[in-house]
Amino acid sequence: MKFRSYGSTVGKIWHDGTSGVFDIDAGSGTKFAIKSSSNQSITLQYTTTKRIEVNATGIGFFAANPVAKPTVTGSRGGNAALASLLTALATLGLITDSSSP
Repeated sequence: MKFRSYGSTVGKIWHDGTSGVFDIDAGSGTKFAIKSSSNQSITLQYTTTKRIEVNATGIGFFAANPVAKPTVTGSRGGNAALASLLTALATLGLITDSSSP
């Protein structure tokens, strides 16, 4: 299926039933893909960069592997809760933890 977006750029939407890939190409090199892979995960990517992956375990962002919903632990009065929160967010791929102990 082809579509015309703003201006004269012609984009394409297509599905490859063999690989499970659903591509949206808006033209001018802008390409989004939704992939269903053999490991039972669904990936949303921009060009070739994985942005979000979902599977039976959970979700991962920015090429991080999917993980279950984290639980933040530790006392709010100390730094244990902060350390736990930073670890949970980094595991999801939402932040890069460059803090020091």
